[in-house]
Amino acid sequence: MRTIATARLKRTRAVELVAQGMSYEEVARAVGYGHRGRAHRALSRTLSDREVEGVDELRAVELARLDRLQVSIWEQAVGGDVRAVAAVVRIIELRVRLLGLGQRGPRHDEPDQVLVVGAPEGNVEGNM
Repeated sequence: MRTIATARLKRTRAVELVAQGMSYEEVARAVGYGHRGRAHRALSRTLSDREVEGVDELRAVELARLDRLQVSIWEQAVGGDVRAVAAVVRIIELRVRLLGLGQRGPRHDEPDQVLVVGAPEGNVEGNM
């Protein structure tokens, strides 16, 4: 039990530090993770499990950061700057992951059904 409790305390502290603006490298050193990748994985797990009280606050902080980044390059992106477009797409992908919007729901045994609405087969003008 001590190991689980210690791990949870480390993840809680990591959430607090990231919310304060520390990089994953800094968090890894401060909390005692071997490298920034472990800090990132711990934080990702905490976010997906909603394990720590500060997760909603951290999520709000990260969303605000993504919003500021997107606003700062939006005009260039809609103006056709290919690099800015790629950056905006990446920001949107990160936002989707952060909010859990890209996760698929439970699978069902029945196949997906598609409703197709349109003109009957044949010449559309001839059927009018």
